Amino acid sequence: MTHLKSYLKKKHIIILLCCFVYCVFSFLIYGISRFFPSVVYKVYTLNIYRVLTLPLKAIASVLPFSVAEILLLILITAIILGLFISLYLKKIRQYVALLFCIIFFIGGNFVWLGGMNYNALTFKDLAGYNVTKPEASDLERLCLLLAEKASESRKALKENSSGIVTDSRNVKNILTESEKGFKELSASYNFFNMYTTTPKAALSSSLMCYEQISGIFPIVYTESLINSKAPVYSIPHTACHELSHQFGFMQEDEANFIGFLACINNSDPLYVYSGYYSALISAMNKLHTYNYDAWLRIRSTADQGVFRDISFESEFWSSYEEKAPGISQLSQNVNDKYLQANNVTDGAESYGRMVDLLLAHYRTQI
Repeated sequence: MTHLKSYLKKKHIIILLCCFVYCVFSFLIYGISRFFPSVVYKVYTLNIYRVLTLPLKAIASVLPFSVAEILLLILITAIILGLFISLYLKKIRQYVALLFCIIFFIGGNFVWLGGMNYNALTFKDLAGYNVTKPEASDLERLCLLLAEKASESRKALKENSSGIVTDSRNVKNILTESEKGFKELSASYNFFNMYTTTPKAALSSSLMCYEQISGIFPIVYTESLINSKAPVYSIPHTACHELSHQFGFMQEDEANFIGFLACINNSDPLYVYSGYYSALISAMNKLHTYNYDAWLRIRSTADQGVFRDISFESEFWSSYEEKAPGISQLSQNVNDKYLQANNVTDGAESYGRMVDLLLAHYRTQI
């Protein structure tokens, strides 16, 4: 009996130690895995990752709301309530131990529920793309091609009274179409043959506007969450971007590019436009730094409807940034540091590397 009481008094220390060892072991494997991308992809991405995330995806697919956000809300509430209860019962030591248990447990889960994919083979490797530094002339031709494609696909959509693309469907119905493009891509790229869950409109979409976030993939719970407040024509590409993370492609430039491919291979006109529209923005941004005169020429001669949409979206995000500049800056800094910590050396700037993949994809055409 004495031994049992002694065990119960020390159980929080034992649990803490187990969680600590689990976390350290997980990140040790994570660190080693950076040197073996091929092994990570074959052993982890194609097998361990798929098996471990399957139950979470199954639950997420059944429930209509964002499980990750609900769990986060419960966790925050429990931490706050636990603090007050521990202070009242004078159990602060046990509370601190439990808090660190949660941190270590979540940290370990990050590695096994998707974080390891940062160290796997990339889409570029698997697809055999030859990515080189862009030439200004190739970049200009790419922008002209994307502007033409965006303009052509935009004709199938409706405009509101301000000349901005609109859609009568609600966001949930738009998101249900997001997986169609990946099914088409799976005929050419067999690594897209994987069970995924349809992206969901985030409950915290209003907050995400202030944070300048259009979508998020919370790795510890494999859901793709979309900011439903964003301009409707940007939502399809965001949905496909976040879906690409479910397939194990964690690099942001690759997620942007895969999202583009999934959109233009979708039969839904809004998705097709969203893909070309998003690609055009990235390409034009890079052309602006390479050749301003060429950028200005395309900007003035291309379909102005597309650029009305671009201006509207820019104003949309700027309006929230102006209301709370501190929140948006903090969010961007956190995202930048998070990416750098996961071996993405250029952090948030990596989103723009999508253009290199676009050029590799279109090289034979331009």
